[in-house]
Amino acid sequence: MRKDIEFKTQDGVTLRGWHYVPEGRSGKCPTVVMAHGYSAVKEMYLDRFAETFAAAGLAAIPRPTPRASASGARATAAATCWWSARSTGASSAWSRKCR
Repeated sequence: MRKDIEFKTQDGVTLRGWHYVPEGRSGKCPTVVMAHGYSAVKEMYLDRFAETFAAAGLAAIPRPTPRASASGARATAAATCWWSARSTGASSAWSRKCR
């Protein structure tokens, strides 16, 4: 099951993404934070992998990127590794709190 989620990075940028939870699971569940790569976004087929993890009993968060249109940062061609690191850290932190 996919749910839309929203959370902030340490520097206050709003990230909007997806949280896949295995059917019939409640409470704590191991979670995979998925990173597509430096130049891609979660909409580029990560949903298929996240569905596969959920079917195997693992929750999954395809890491949202700040520069993606659904998130709160201004779009720019100057993507940086810091954005990737911050969004991965924020996704991991959110996954620990959501349980």
